[in-house]
Amino acid sequence: MKNIVVLMVCTFTAFTCMAQWVLQHIGYEQPNIGTSYIEVLNENDLWSTSFDAMGANQTQYYSRSNDGGNTWNPGFILGYTSYQIDMISAINYSTAWVLLLNQSSNDELALKTTNGGLNWLPQYPCVMGSNHPVDIHFWNENEGVCFGKALGSFEIYTTTDGGQNWTVVDNTNLPTPLSNERIAADSHSVFDNIIWVTTWTGIKCRVLKSIDKGLTWSVSSLPFSPTSGNSFVRFLNSNHGFARSMSQEYAETQNGGFSWTLLNPIGSILHGGMFYWVPGSFNTLTVALDGCSYSFDGGHTWSAFDTLQNKQCYSTAWLDNSHGWVGATTELPTPAYTGIWKFTGTLNAILEMDPGQGGVTFYPNPCKGLVNMVLVGFLGEDVVLDIFNLQGQKVYTAEFHQTLIQSDRKIDLSFLKSGTYVVSVRSGKKCLVKKIVVE
Repeated sequence: MKNIVVLMVCTFTAFTCMAQWVLQHIGYEQPNIGTSYIEVLNENDLWSTSFDAMGANQTQYYSRSNDGGNTWNPGFILGYTSYQIDMISAINYSTAWVLLLNQSSNDELALKTTNGGLNWLPQYPCVMGSNHPVDIHFWNENEGVCFGKALGSFEIYTTTDGGQNWTVVDNTNLPTPLSNERIAADSHSVFDNIIWVTTWTGIKCRVLKSIDKGLTWSVSSLPFSPTSGNSFVRFLNSNHGFARSMSQEYAETQNGGFSWTLLNPIGSILHGGMFYWVPGSFNTLTVALDGCSYSFDGGHTWSAFDTLQNKQCYSTAWLDNSHGWVGATTELPTPAYTGIWKFTGTLNAILEMDPGQGGVTFYPNPCKGLVNMVLVGFLGEDVVLDIFNLQGQKVYTAEFHQTLIQSDRKIDLSFLKSGTYVVSVRSGKKCLVKKIVVE
């Protein structure tokens, strides 16, 4: 419980999303080209990859920007017409690695460019098992790790010379694999020198972790059901992580993945979407799929960005709480002037709300059953108060009309067990989220 309390300590605020997204020109001339992956290297340098949103053709398009997305320079990988870009690991504005997937043959290739995509050279990091790479990451131009597709073994390779030579990680530095266990495609997450990647046996999901850039590994189990399918993980820092299965089960960890707890999100979570932490934030997580949503409490409660609701969105990536992008689709009549959205505001999860907009305070907190709620700024509005436990179950609800500029209401929570709870106070498009502790 102590770790969960730390998770919820942040002061949450309402967040208004209007007029904070601008549509950028990804540069593709064809309609229905979706932006599948975004790599944000710094405030200026970005890479993105594409796919055919109609599912009719394979695409090998990518695009780059060195001015924060104000201008994008699209490109095309020649010679691989039966493949599509499966993932990307960009190192700088000139150098990047991609994995290409042939969906018909299930064949996968690794390519590298050092000149911004003018030339792509095939690389062969995987030399055993299936000889198919399924995931790759580079910390810099020289140090990288690649994961193979072999069944019943952990096929992992490292390089220290930019991929010219690869060394297979010895079994003595790996946990014992389960029967039919394999490393999941594009499931990794990185923080500093630490990397996590998920595995799947057909009935069990696990997480491999390395704290030394892939040289040695440990393993933990995800608490997903046997039929949940594959999974992936995302980490905000060395301790706090979020996991999702293909059947939309969720889990979190506060100890670097040593143990995981099932999580039951509430609100406007986009099931099946691509999740991305906001680096440097206290606890902000985003997800994109037919829109984009955000959570200020690590995935427990979710709200939607109004501007992007029901838009064709497929991916999201952030540098910090002021620089974020969401991959969309090129549209007619001017496809070159669509394709990606840029966030231009500030995701303000920690700063107190402007008193002119309203706010809520609970005292005493922690409480012993009776708690006072001071609500400011909702004059004349219908307010809904919901309280959830950390499993996402609603344990209390109330509705009332705010007749005063400031009100002080007493709430009896003596029926609740001791623990931490999430409180949602909402009216119209405003939603305040706080935590309270019952002793």
